[in-house]
Amino acid sequence: MTELKSVKGSSQNTTHPHGSKTKVYRWLIGALIFGGIAIILLILINVVSILRYGDTLHYSPANFEAEFERNREKWYNAHITHYQMVVDFSGYGSYSYDQLPWTLEIRNDKIVSAINSQGNSVQDIDSAHWFTVSALFADIQKRYQYSAPSIQVSYNPTYGYPEHIAINPWSEPCCQDYEIEIQDFKVLP
Repeated sequence: MTELKSVKGSSQNTTHPHGSKTKVYRWLIGALIFGGIAIILLILINVVSILRYGDTLHYSPANFEAEFERNREKWYNAHITHYQMVVDFSGYGSYSYDQLPWTLEIRNDKIVSAINSQGNSVQDIDSAHWFTVSALFADIQKRYQYSAPSIQVSYNPTYGYPEHIAINPWSEPCCQDYEIEIQDFKVLP
C-alpha cells in the first residue's frame, strides 16, 4: 500500500512534458484575442470620429481663409511694434497658466513684461510668448492647415488682431479645445 501511495504521489509531482507548452499556447492565444479586440475597438473609435467630425468642420467666419488673410495683412500693415494687452486663456492646459488673465507688454514680438491677475510678474515668462499677436496668427494658421474640426475667430476691426479665438484642434482625444480672449489692447509709444 505504501508503494502505491509513493507511485501515486510521484506521478502528481511530475509535470507533463507538454504542460508548459500548453500554458504558453493558451497565453499566446489569449494575448492575440485581446490584441484583436483592442484593434477592432480602435478602428471603431476612428470610424465614429471620422463620421462625427470628418465632414462637419466648423470654421467661423464663413469665409475663414479670406478673413484670416485680410486681418493678418491689416495687422502687419499697421506696423505696431510695441503694445500691451490682457490675455485670458481657458480650456486644455490652462491649469499650467498661473493666475490668468495676464497683462502682457510686447515689443518687437518679444515679451517685455507679463503680470498675472494678482499683480505679480509671471514666473514662467517663456510661456507668455505663445500670446503675442504674431504667435496667435501662427497658431490659427497651423490649426487651419491641419484641418482642426472647429475654429472660430473674431478680429479687431481697427488693427486686425484676433480678439477671440476658440479652437478644437483634434476630434480625438477629446477635451483638447481652448479659448483665448484679448482685451484692453493699447498701442504703446
